[in-house]
Amino acid sequence: MRPFEYFLQKGDIKKITPNIEESKSLVIDGIKRFSYHIKQDITDENGKYIVESIYESIRELLDAYLIRNGYRSYSHQAPIVFAAMKSIITDKESKILDDLRDLRNKSKYYGKEIPLSLAKESAREAKVIFDKIKRALK
Repeated sequence: MRPFEYFLQKGDIKKITPNIEESKSLVIDGIKRFSYHIKQDITDENGKYIVESIYESIRELLDAYLIRNGYRSYSHQAPIVFAAMKSIITDKESKILDDLRDLRNKSKYYGKEIPLSLAKESAREAKVIFDKIKRALK
């Protein structure tokens, strides 16, 4: 992935006044969404929707972290890069999140199916990453 400065220069990230209340609201929404979907049994019928929602909940936490640090993102990759740059997640975890982002995009916008085994693996990996980001936001 590209460095964080690339997203700033491109305008995909804007400098803003940090907004703790907005950040808290996103954290609450992200936790509620994640908590609901991670409890579901993943099946062939619902796997793609659970993966999409899990990704969205992680993105909400990442956006909350950006907003808390004075940035607004108009990119799905930039928050991942920022979290890795701040050592909230490892480079390996940022790759996992970027793969999850790509999987979600292919599913949501191109109707690609997500195999059951991949949906389950993605949910397991996402849980570990979600918990790390959540701890960083406390």
